[in-house]
Amino acid sequence: MPVYAEQPDNGGHAGTPPGFYEDIDPATLEEEENDIPGAAESDEGGYQEYSETEDVVIPPQKTKSTKDYAQIYNSLEVPTFSYLHNIDPEQYYDLKDATWSVYPLLRLNSPIYFKSVTVEPGYYLLTPREHEGKWFMLFKQNGLVKYIIPVYERDYTPEMFYDEHIPKPKYTFAQKIHMGFWIL
Repeated sequence: MPVYAEQPDNGGHAGTPPGFYEDIDPATLEEEENDIPGAAESDEGGYQEYSETEDVVIPPQKTKSTKDYAQIYNSLEVPTFSYLHNIDPEQYYDLKDATWSVYPLLRLNSPIYFKSVTVEPGYYLLTPREHEGKWFMLFKQNGLVKYIIPVYERDYTPEMFYDEHIPKPKYTFAQKIHMGFWIL
């Protein structure tokens, strides 16, 4: 297709592939928006406020269950496998398209104990790996696996977690001018 040719219409949404929104029916979206469970509707089609005599069902709050960490610790097994020459075979594929490591670097100031395994203080590259259906954390130094610890729970940190929970740095007047925050 020549550069000056008109681009095909993909539904008016730039950047989305053609047919991406074809399975969405706008009528069902409006029905879903109007069909909110527990909301009382008035004759005009809008929502009315509840009176004090009506029973309002409040959904239960989601709370994290308390975990029995002693039982979790006892149920986890010390890994019995190792890697040939302590080289992670998947390491090349993890890092081949990256300028630096995609995994976090951990600095330990004190040892971590897991049954018969003692992770000594130092700098470690943490790498999660699945082995025979179970997840393990590899502690690597200089590209070699030094320790293997089982993982009992996998979880993701929301993308904006740190922006919302870590306080912003406070800058002096001179720092603000230098960084371009202050327009004279």
